[in-house]
This record gives sequence, structure tokens and C-alpha cells, in this order.
Amino acid sequence: MIAGIRHIIVRHLSYGNNITRNLKLLGLGVLLVLFSGIFSYTRADIYNTRVYAAAATNLNFQARLQSNTGAVVADGNYSIEFKLYSAGTGGTAQWTETQSTIAVKGGYLSVHLGSVSAFPSTIDWSQEQWLTMNVNADGEMNPRLKLTAVPFAFRAGQADGITNGATKLTADELLQKAPLDLQALASSVAGLRFDQTGSGGLIQLRGDGNDAFTVSKAGGGYFRGSLDIDGSVLDVGAAATSGALVLHDSSGYSGTFQTTTLAGNRTYTFPDASGTVCLTTTCPGAANGFGQDGNSFSGLATLGTNDNNALAFETFGTTKMTILASGNVGIGEANPGALFSVGSGSAFQIDNSGNITAIGSTVTRNGSLTFDLGNASATALTLTNTGAGTASLNIAEGGLQLAGTSRITNSGGLENITGYTQSSGDFAMSGSGTFGTGTGSVSLNGNTTVASGKTLAVLGATSITPSGANEVAMTINGTSGTAATALNVVQTGDAANIVMSNSARTSGALVSLTQSNSAFTGTGLVLNFASGSGSFASGNFLDFQVNGASKFRVDNTGALEMKSDSAAALVVKDATGNTSFFTVNTTGNIVQVGSATGDSTAMLFILDSKNTAGDPTGVNGASYYNASNNKFRCYEGGNWKNCITASSVFKSADQVVTNNATFQSDSDLSFNMEANATYTFDGIINFNATSAVAGYKLTFTVPSGASMSIAAYNPTSGTAMSTCNMSTSGETCTVTITAGIRGNIRISGYVANGANSGNTQFQFAQNTAVAAQSVTVYKGSSINYQRTDP
Repeated sequence: MIAGIRHIIVRHLSYGNNITRNLKLLGLGVLLVLFSGIFSYTRADIYNTRVYAAAATNLNFQARLQSNTGAVVADGNYSIEFKLYSAGTGGTAQWTETQSTIAVKGGYLSVHLGSVSAFPSTIDWSQEQWLTMNVNADGEMNPRLKLTAVPFAFRAGQADGITNGATKLTADELLQKAPLDLQALASSVAGLRFDQTGSGGLIQLRGDGNDAFTVSKAGGGYFRGSLDIDGSVLDVGAAATSGALVLHDSSGYSGTFQTTTLAGNRTYTFPDASGTVCLTTTCPGAANGFGQDGNSFSGLATLGTNDNNALAFETFGTTKMTILASGNVGIGEANPGALFSVGSGSAFQIDNSGNITAIGSTVTRNGSLTFDLGNASATALTLTNTGAGTASLNIAEGGLQLAGTSRITNSGGLENITGYTQSSGDFAMSGSGTFGTGTGSVSLNGNTTVASGKTLAVLGATSITPSGANEVAMTINGTSGTAATALNVVQTGDAANIVMSNSARTSGALVSLTQSNSAFTGTGLVLNFASGSGSFASGNFLDFQVNGASKFRVDNTGALEMKSDSAAALVVKDATGNTSFFTVNTTGNIVQVGSATGDSTAMLFILDSKNTAGDPTGVNGASYYNASNNKFRCYEGGNWKNCITASSVFKSADQVVTNNATFQSDSDLSFNMEANATYTFDGIINFNATSAVAGYKLTFTVPSGASMSIAAYNPTSGTAMSTCNMSTSGETCTVTITAGIRGNIRISGYVANGANSGNTQFQFAQNTAVAAQSVTVYKGSSINYQRTDP
């Protein structure tokens, strides 16, 4: 060990100037000479083979040792430790080497730094470096020696290997030009050509981190902004591929312009600046959607198809008129069966010969309707009706005038006919006419029979009283005809048509309808109100009362109302009466399907099934089964949802944490869990960290007493792939990241709650708090969760 030596350090720089400095330090004086390593790199041209010499890996170092009095140290072997730093003070040595037998003669020494311990590839030689010496453990020199100029040869060595300072770049990370031969601008090949044999695209130009222009390997292109083409033709598609022009609106929808298969080339010509073709509902100057500035076309304007398809016209989103390929036109008829059809089901039709082949059930004409025959032998009007019980012609009052004096009244009678005499034969009246006697009377003495097909109408107060105890007051025998009516009671007043009362009967049936024919397939009782015309505006079909209070009622719309405070207000049983299928208990407010006690037979409650895609109009609380996607659908909160599904939470806005290593709760990504319940979940966290030093970390907090197992996986390009498992609440999971890379973290796992309910909460922060650096969770991050225990 040599003590009390004055340092004299001399640097010989590569440009020839010698600078001598006296450093009054404790320790050794060093006369230092640095010679740059030799580096040669020769490149013939960018397309030919590169020729170069290998870069030197050692640093030539010379120095002279003197005592602090200026005397040269004694000759001999010395042990010297060398260290290299990236800063003039502080920090950790990037490289350390000890050469234990350095020969010193006349005070001079010469060594090759890096010959014992190689310099690591992580040293950035483009930055300032600082060297220290420790001779025979005398102590590390201070201040450090700043290296200049010469070590940049190491940077040239890195250039030989094409590195980014720490990692050698591969051919996959470089842009390669093909062909290899140098080509002149007048060459017949392209001036700039890329031969991409990997999976990436050809060109990617970005601005502020967003793609501005890209060309995929297959030739597809993307422009972020507008595209101006200074040429006469825009060619879309090829001989083997049909082209299409897609225009996007701002709501996520798009329109496509594309031609079908053509027999030859076609040209679509639009007017010049003096005219505009408009195909929308807001054409300027035109009343509707098809026009040419509201002006007439100079020639025939054709709107239609050239194939075997129909042409439809819509208003308000609904097809109003259809023209088939056959030429049939339908208004309100999607598939017209005649040349011209109007109304659903072709209620009105005209055939190719101009004949009216169908007409609706009613013809309404306000005013005169005249049939001009033009031929005295023709029939003015023929009405044919093949149905039973329906009139061929109904004429309202005053609708038919006979010889100027006689007419058919609204009630069906003949008016203004006097002196009618029936001298012999039967008086017969068919239809719904009335036999009136004026102020006189009609007396039916003895047995009176109304012939088959005839009608007996009794108006006013009429009494039929049997003379004996066992006689029947009236017997009405219907005919064998299926359309015959045995009894028709008509009441034009406000009184009841039929009144039946019995004050003495205590049991049995007040009204009994008996059918003795076992082959009967009709209906036991039919109540038909407003059967002729008009509407049944009010009233009830049936009303069963007890002491004037309604208990069972069917109103005019068919709605059924039952009033009961019984535990079995409505019960549906099987034929034996032993098994209950459906029960309504108004006492307990219970509607039950099946038996109230468990048994071996299950009663199925089946919702209606819809076998097409889409949902019907919903009402909150409604549900049904969609057989198209095999899902139970429930309507809640004004929307249809799958009844059995997982729930989701979404990130609504970006959230940033700056210069903070304390976990922060995410403002959106949490969900509530019930006590004693198990939940599984998965999700994706879109994130970014501006600094690799600050880094990124995440965790989940769960209610007290809950067990958990959550895995986080980071597959993002530009970061080191990593997997982290969290088994306790708040356990830290760190993510290795390259600064500025926007990536994502996949999460999945489960949480089993104990006696405490509460939230599962996602949290994040920096690994190390770094000023002016931040971490971000982006909008669109989400977690999907569902309860999985029974």
C-alpha cells in the first residue's frame, strides 16, 4: 500500500491536445493516457454485401503512478481495481474489474480494460462514463475520471450489431427493401417496393399514436382522414371480384352501392351542375323522394328492376303497394293474385280483361248509384248468395221505390199498399217481414202450427196458460234442418226478452237444457248480441248474482270476472276430481300450479314460446320463452333481457392516477355480493403506464371473511407476459410494462362470501410513485359476474 501520494492526471485526447491537471487528493497520482480502440466499418452500398472489421472489445488504458511529492513509485507488480460509473457521483458501478499483477516500471503502467471482466452490453457508450481506480486497496479515487471521445468506439461496435443499446435487433425488426439490386429511377420496376413475408402489414403511418394510413399484406388500405383523388377514374373491384362502395353515417350504420352481375359494361351518368338526382325523402323542389330538382325528365324515366323480383313502395316504414314481376299490382296486398288487387286478401280484383272478379262485402256510395244497361234485355242487377241464413240484399228504409207509391220500409214491411185481400189459399210471408193488423186483432183458436221454414211473431202482452197440472204451456218443435230455429223471442222495448221465476222451488234446476243425442257436436247455449249491425257497447253476456251482488260476470268484451273470498275461488281438477292442476286462493293471495303438497307427479307451467328472432312489445314483469335462441326472456326496467344471465359492469370514463403508489378504487369496476354466496367473474382491464420505472400494479378487495382466487394475465405486446394469482383481499399483483404501451390485463376467478355481504372492488396504482408519471384504466374496461351457488 502506498500512502500520501500526489495525483497528477494527464489525458491524451484523440485530436492531439495534451491537458495536464494537478488534483490534490488523498491517494495515488495517476498519469492517464487513453487511446481509442480501432473500429473500421466499410459499406459498399445499401444493396450490396456489407464488409466490416470486428469492433474492439477492450479499452487501452495507460497511466503513471507518482507519490504525493511527485516522486515516481517503485518498480514492481501492483493490484488495481477499476470501476465504471454512469455519473460523476453516486450510483452503482456498471462494471468492475481487478487486475492483480500489473507491471509498473518507471511509474508507467499499461493495461487493457475489459480483458479480465468483459464490459456488459447494457452500457450506453453514447452517454458520459466515469472511471475510478483503487491501487493496492489504498481506497477508491475521488473525484472520478470522466471519459470522453475514446469510448464512443464501443457505440460503433454496437452499430455493427445493429442494437438499440441493450438488445440486438433482428431482421424481423428492420425494414427490408427488395429487389437487392440497385435500380435506377428509369427502371421498369417500382421505385419503392416492400416484400412482406411475415404476418404484418406493408405500411403503417401513425400520428399521435393513432393509425393515419395503413396498407395490409393483402393490399387493403385505411385512411383516417379524407381522401382526395386527382384523377378521372376510381376503379373498385376486379375481373374476379365484385366491387362495392360503402358509405358510413355517424350512428354506426352504413349504405352499400354495388351492382349485380351485368351482361356488359354499364355507365351510370348523373346530371351536371344544372341538375340533381335525388333518391331521398327531402329532394329539393320535389314533393316526394324521386325527382330531378322538381323538373320533368327530358325522356322516359324508368324506376324498376331488370330481374324477376317485385317492386315495393313504402311509406312510414310499411309496404303500401307492390308490383310483381308478372305485372300484377297490389295496394295493401303483398302478393296480388290479379292484374289489380286492393285490400288484404284481394278484397277487390280486376283481371287482365278488365272484369271485376272480386269485391268486398260492402259497397258504400254516398249519393246516386246508377246501372246504365244500354240494352233492354239485360239484367239490371243479379245478387247470388250460396250461404245459409244471410240475405242477398239488405235495403234500408226508403232505399227501394216501387212505381212511385210502394216501398219497403226499414222494418222490412210493404208500405202504401191498401185494400189487400186474401180470398183463398195460405197467407205466407218469408224473410223478416211483419204481419200487422192495425187496430184490429188476430185470434188463434185451437192448435196453431207454423209450417217449416215459416215464422210466427208474437208482439205485445201474450199469455199461454196450460189448463191442466201436467200440460206443457208451449212446445216448440224445430225441424230437421240444421239452420232451423225452434224459438226466436224478439223484444223491441226495454223489458227482458224472457223472464223465468219460481218462488216455490227449493231444489233442482230452474232452467234445464237437455240434449239426448250423443252425437251432438254443437254448442249448448249461444248468446249473440248485436248480431245484425252496430256494436255491443255496454252490458254483460252473463251476470250470476246472489242477493243482487255479482259473483260471476262475463262482460261485453268477453272479459271474465269472479268475486270470491274462498281459499278455493277457482280450482281446476282432473276427471276424477282428485288431482288439482290450478288453484286460486283469494284468502291467502295465492295462485298455484299443481298440488299444494309434494307428490311424484310434476305439474308443468309452460310459458308461451316464440320461434322467431326478436322480442314482442314488452310490459314490465312479462316473460316468455324464445325458441329461436333457446332463452327465457324477461321484461324489466323497460327492456327485454335474458332471464338467466351474467351481469356486467363497464368503465364509463378513463381514470388516471398520477405520482401515487397507494391503491385507488376504480370508480366503476365493482359489484355487490350477497352473504353466503359464491360468484365467478372474468373481465378485461385496458390500461397504460407512462413510465416503466413507475410501473403498474392491481388488486381486488372483498368483504371480510370471504375466500377468493383471482388470476391476472398480461398478454400485451410491448410488455413482458406475466401471470399473477391473488388469494387474499388486497394482495398486490404487479405488471411488467414498457412505458407508453397501451395494453390489457385479462382477469378471472371466484369469490366465496361468508356471513358478510359487500362489494368486490378492483383497485390499481403505480408500483413506485414517480412525479409527473401516471397510470390509466381506460373507458370500456369491464367485469362480467354471476352467482354460481345453488
